[in-house]
Amino acid sequence: MSGDFVRTHFVCPDAKFSPGPWTIKGPSLPTADTPNGGDFAIVAAGQIIGEAYRQAGASTFLPAHFNARLMATGPMLFSIVLELEAYCWARKLDSAQEEDKADHDLWNRLHELCIAGIENVTGVPFGDSKVIAPGVEL
Repeated sequence: MSGDFVRTHFVCPDAKFSPGPWTIKGPSLPTADTPNGGDFAIVAAGQIIGEAYRQAGASTFLPAHFNARLMATGPMLFSIVLELEAYCWARKLDSAQEEDKADHDLWNRLHELCIAGIENVTGVPFGDSKVIAPGVEL
């Protein structure tokens, strides 16, 4: 890969997340509100930050355990997306200089998906990231 430029990580000062790792607790026991029980809590630093409900209606049941596991994996997946975005951006630059259009299109598509995911998580447009020369401090 090209060593000409380094992309800084996306920084969104307004995006405040509960620090990971997140874990799950459950299933809940039956109560008056949830006679079938089965809900799961998503926990960060000992505090409940979210819930995955098993029963969503009188006869609608959801896979609460798997939904909770997916939610609890959020911080790790977001870290992976940030790393992948930086890699795809650099790889896209390299492939643009090569003759392999399919390779360039693949890196471009992965890069677009990473950006869409980052924007979805943060609620902020991605356009403010910076390109700097190696060794240059921001």
